[in-house]
Amino acid sequence: DIHRRVPVVFRPHLELSEPQNCTELEHVADYSDVYNTLVYVLCAVIIVLHIKHHSTVGSTFLFGVIASTLGLALTPLLLVICGLFTLYRMFVKKRLQKVPGYMGMMDGSDAYWATEQIYARSIINILLMVDFSKLAKEGLKPIEVMRETMKRVVEKASFKLKCKKRLSKFGYYYMEKCNIVMNENVRHIEPELRGKSDLEKFASEIANEPIIGDSLWEVMVGREEVCGSYPVFIRVHHSLGDGYALVRLFLDHMSDKETRVHKFVRADSVIQRLVNGEYNKKAVQVTSSILNRIFTYIYTSIVLAEQLLAPPDRNSLHNRIYLSGKKVCRFMEIDLELLKEVRRSLNVRFTDVLFDCTFQFFGGLLCQMG
Repeated sequence: DIHRRVPVVFRPHLELSEPQNCTELEHVADYSDVYNTLVYVLCAVIIVLHIKHHSTVGSTFLFGVIASTLGLALTPLLLVICGLFTLYRMFVKKRLQKVPGYMGMMDGSDAYWATEQIYARSIINILLMVDFSKLAKEGLKPIEVMRETMKRVVEKASFKLKCKKRLSKFGYYYMEKCNIVMNENVRHIEPELRGKSDLEKFASEIANEPIIGDSLWEVMVGREEVCGSYPVFIRVHHSLGDGYALVRLFLDHMSDKETRVHKFVRADSVIQRLVNGEYNKKAVQVTSSILNRIFTYIYTSIVLAEQLLAPPDRNSLHNRIYLSGKKVCRFMEIDLELLKEVRRSLNVRFTDVLFDCTFQFFGGLLCQMG
């Protein structure tokens, strides 16, 4: 017999068997989801803690960048909402233009101050101690001088001084022209003021009182001198402007103009001449405007985020119970200089020193009262 050698090919038979524990991969996926969830929760907690406890400038700016970035994601929705409000405002403006005496709608900041409550009216009370001695020698009375002064202010200043605020049925405030009667808006102080105590008491009584005739301003002049000067109360609604601008407005028309001529004029430096050039000046203005808008957007996001996440501030200062009058205090000159010295030595803000002294006083008073 012829033996043939037949090659034998080994073909291993491989069978893929299922893993003994089929849920191993599922457990790995579950652990990944849990890990991601924990990371998200931890990030949210860090952001909330950061909002409540951030204090440094860099930390605040970093939070502003985060909040503004999140705000950009909501930009399409906000644009739609703002567009609807813009169309509604245009509709209201067209309707109000048909109202007699309409002088224009209030801007955003003015409308904010127009929404006042009876327990907290948006009225700025300004007390000026005016020396009318020069005019008294000419036979002029202080009340007559103030009426003539206010006539010039009303004629030259903003048209708002001739208006009063009104709330439309559409929910928007607008300005309505009114007839200004100087004998009513500029009048004498009724009670007789004999000293500083009477002056402080009167200032406390009228601090939150409404302005006569729904007007936006009024002036009250004392009948007699107090400590060598006549007290003049100027009460202005906050929708006309901020306190500093209003004080400057009245002082520019009431005070004597400076007649001194400056003999020496300081020349601009080389850097100032370069910056004040026509092209460079425009470039600086555009750059500063862009940077100002960027920082305004960032810090606006900070304020909005803090207001949304912070709990409401409830304390006795925000009481909704109407209290007739406010307590008016004054600084003695020596006390004011002492506060300034403490502020400079500790390198803190003036309000910090003032509040600390106030709290120390009330703390000692409450301890004495038991």
